[in-house]
Amino acid sequence: MIVLLWVGLVLGVASATIGGFVIVRTRQMASCAPTARQGADLPEPDDGWPSVCIVIPAHNEEVVIGELVASLVTQDYPGKLGIVMALDRCTDQTKSIVEREANGDERLEIVEITDCPEGWAGKTNAAHTGVRASASALDAEVLIFSDADTIWDPACTRACVALLKHRGLDLLSLLSTLRFEGSWEINAQAVAASELVRRHPIDKVNRLDKGNAFANGQYLCFTRDMYNRVGGHEGVKDDLLEDLAFARKVQRVEGKPGRWGVFISDGMLNCRMYESAEQFRTGWKRIYTESSRRSLSRLRKSARRLLMIWLAPWVVAASVALIGLIAVFAAPGALATATLIAGGASFIIWFVAVATVCTMQSAPLRCVLAWPLGTLIVASIIREAARDLEKGVPISWGGKEYRLEPM
Repeated sequence: MIVLLWVGLVLGVASATIGGFVIVRTRQMASCAPTARQGADLPEPDDGWPSVCIVIPAHNEEVVIGELVASLVTQDYPGKLGIVMALDRCTDQTKSIVEREANGDERLEIVEITDCPEGWAGKTNAAHTGVRASASALDAEVLIFSDADTIWDPACTRACVALLKHRGLDLLSLLSTLRFEGSWEINAQAVAASELVRRHPIDKVNRLDKGNAFANGQYLCFTRDMYNRVGGHEGVKDDLLEDLAFARKVQRVEGKPGRWGVFISDGMLNCRMYESAEQFRTGWKRIYTESSRRSLSRLRKSARRLLMIWLAPWVVAASVALIGLIAVFAAPGALATATLIAGGASFIIWFVAVATVCTMQSAPLRCVLAWPLGTLIVASIIREAARDLEKGVPISWGGKEYRLEPM
């Protein structure tokens, strides 16, 4: 019993120490991560407000498109602004909802797309066509691409363009504030997002000397010059994740190196990524596969690491606390009390660590309570992504089937 108590005490202290490190690291990253709201109070750029065009590719988005359009037409951008809705082979009420919510706003135009050329992803072709078919897009000095399931704060465009100009960036991307509505989102979305951020920490992503190339396709804000230099959407036409492909191209662009920045939206851009548990699973599988550069070893390592970081400490803390509690009643003494305290403290510290991560994502308290379950779900998604990649199981996304090969 004494040996068991000593082992429990050591494990409890070690678990609590690691949990404390996670809290410090998360708060450090949150404190130095730039936010979109920082741009809301910036003054007009020295050379004036550039002309901007927002391009939204959309395919059968009648469920979400109304909220997006309503938020786009309230943008308070002081310069010239155009909005292009690139409707890709829509067979539902998407177009009529766009027209209703636009309410005659002359800044908004609709581009209807009837086919997708061979070798193109549907979303990428829609964005490409939207740029080429719109006069406001062709003339714009800044191009913004976003998803149909986003909702914009009225100051979003002004704030992001101000940050782009004042920081001398070529590409600005936002990490949206995610919405937690379905059970799959409550259970696993915060875990899934935190695993992506672990792979691409914002403070390291924004280090231009050794930056980890990363961008979020929910919001990509380009200078016209950089968009053209990386080949526009034609340069990423067959990529499963065009946002990561764009980030890598900006990082490696010929000539003058590109400058990029990833910002936390802080409520300036809200998004519900997936409308069902099935979409959630499929979507995150493709994200993890591409962010791992289609490496089987990286995917498997990520699944193991996720369980070790976010599940094992809870099990250790609970087990140590239980051992200490039993010992306090069965063989009371200083060692039993210390073990109970170590286990209890470790459990509390890890609860705080998870709560800190969830707070950073504006996730509800229920996500903290569901975290162990969410860890199991996300680990299974990553393992499934590795199995699919190994067996050559294709990924269907955006109306196209991708058969990926391990790298």
